[in-house]
Amino acid sequence: MRVRVVRAGSEPRLAPATAHDLTQIAREALGNAVRHGRASQAVVRITCRPTHLVLAVRDNGTGFTNGHGDLDAEGFLAPTAAPWSIRERTATLGGALRVRSRPGRGADILVTIPAAGPGGRYGSDRRMYA
Repeated sequence: MRVRVVRAGSEPRLAPATAHDLTQIAREALGNAVRHGRASQAVVRITCRPTHLVLAVRDNGTGFTNGHGDLDAEGFLAPTAAPWSIRERTATLGGALRVRSRPGRGADILVTIPAAGPGGRYGSDRRMYA
């Protein structure tokens, strides 16, 4: 699989546990794209804002549905469409998870985590378990 990484102009200030969890989320999303979606390309994008950080993984695989066809107004599936490991890590980070996929159109996994405070650091050194 060819993976392109697009990141913010400046290096985000991540707590070590947060960096680890985000890496594992990206790894799981890419692994599933290859294993289940037979994707040949993906883009991993990290966007930093003063109030939050977004990790987005988009692939060109076969896509999937949640089995019910339920989409919200913006075309996202329920977060339960994502693997449990991604859901749990996102919850651990206090983040929000969004999943968009349709058969034949690949998948988008978006994880948004809040900034921990005014210092612009994302995440915490303390682990929270959901």
